[in-house]
Amino acid sequence: MSTAPQTQPIVSLSPFMGNRWWIKARVTDKSPIRTWNKNNSQGKLFSVTLVDESSAIRATFFNEGVDQYDAMLVKDQVFYFSGGSCKAANKKFNNVNCEYELTFDGKSAVQKCNDD
Repeated sequence: MSTAPQTQPIVSLSPFMGNRWWIKARVTDKSPIRTWNKNNSQGKLFSVTLVDESSAIRATFFNEGVDQYDAMLVKDQVFYFSGGSCKAANKKFNNVNCEYELTFDGKSAVQKCNDD
């Protein structure tokens, strides 16, 4: 990326925005890859906690997103994120104090921030 994208704070994200947003956030926690195999569904996922000056949010990467971004996302580094889906947080799986969470797949965009 030649220029940094226009970003917005995590606290301003909502499900009504679609996926046309960019955030700049630090990865502060990252789970190992897990797999599931139930009924007609199988796949893999990992989760990260993303933090900026405004808030923290949990983000989960699924299937192709795991393949594309697992090696790239390193704890304590800063990245730009876009193309994810924002939805109400499932408190059963989410321990971050935010009412929303993000999900990413292979169509999402993640880029390293070099001006950390």
